[in-house]
Amino acid sequence: MFRFYYSRDSRPGAAPILSSGDLAAFLLDFIHTIPEPGEQIHLDWFFDTPITPGQDHALRLPILANFGLQAAPLDAPMRGAARFSIAAAAGATWLDAPQIGTSFHRRPAKRVSTDSQRALRRWLPAAWYSDSKRLRSVDEFHGVLVYQNSTPHVAASDCRYTYDLLGGSTTRLLFHRAMPRMQRRLIELRPLLEEAHLRPLYVRADEEDAQSIVDSVRNRRRILDRLVAAEGDLVPELIRLTGTARRSYRPERMVNDVAATIHGRLRRILGSFDFSPIAPAVVLECSVALATLLNRPFRVQAQAVPPADVLPGGVPRAA
Repeated sequence: MFRFYYSRDSRPGAAPILSSGDLAAFLLDFIHTIPEPGEQIHLDWFFDTPITPGQDHALRLPILANFGLQAAPLDAPMRGAARFSIAAAAGATWLDAPQIGTSFHRRPAKRVSTDSQRALRRWLPAAWYSDSKRLRSVDEFHGVLVYQNSTPHVAASDCRYTYDLLGGSTTRLLFHRAMPRMQRRLIELRPLLEEAHLRPLYVRADEEDAQSIVDSVRNRRRILDRLVAAEGDLVPELIRLTGTARRSYRPERMVNDVAATIHGRLRRILGSFDFSPIAPAVVLECSVALATLLNRPFRVQAQAVPPADVLPGGVPRAA
């Protein structure tokens, strides 16, 4: 598994984001702290054990490519996967978005909904694939794979921001949208499956195999339904964060409540597997979405590995 460490230029050291309290502290600091001119905040991405070549190829490199960085494969085992940085002022976009209940809130809510679903499809599978033991469950692997390759639900006039598990038309659309990406994803995952000696069990990476996986998940939807149901609980909590300064003189209570809900829900999606470490990465991506909506030029800058000055065990050293 992996985790994130949070830091900002104006303070030495980096703090791990592990508990709901850590997540709340990150949200309050990022959103409500007035930044110094030109200051940046950083999320350092560390694995609990050294990254394998298969994890590098299937997880780290595709995520870095999504942030516009075509990185070279790691040439030595290390726990540090990447650093993601953004202007500290980007946190204020959560405050400046129109608040819930106003006629202008629908646009930011829709944007947060779409981009949080996109981020969840990136980071939930990455967390799950990082544990080679989980790959041995064929049903879980197929369910996660279909979820990863489906596209976000775009809110229409019904104001529903995620897929409706009881709506046959929307779930059919989910399966239909997943199919075009499946073959490329299977090829991308091949080194990871070969490392775990599981590739013969799963994939030939051709169109027929991709279709058979989609069909198997359509017939046994338990895993996919859990992922989509979790998404339906998580997205409204992220939408609640928009316009926080305008709704409360004491935002700590509301932020603590949102953090506890997000953290708790990520811990109970698939059995005992804990997805909660992905929360800060999802928030970071939503911040960029809000900034774009508000015409502010904030972008995440990705660095191929965190700074070299780290303590043994992968913990960033205080400056």
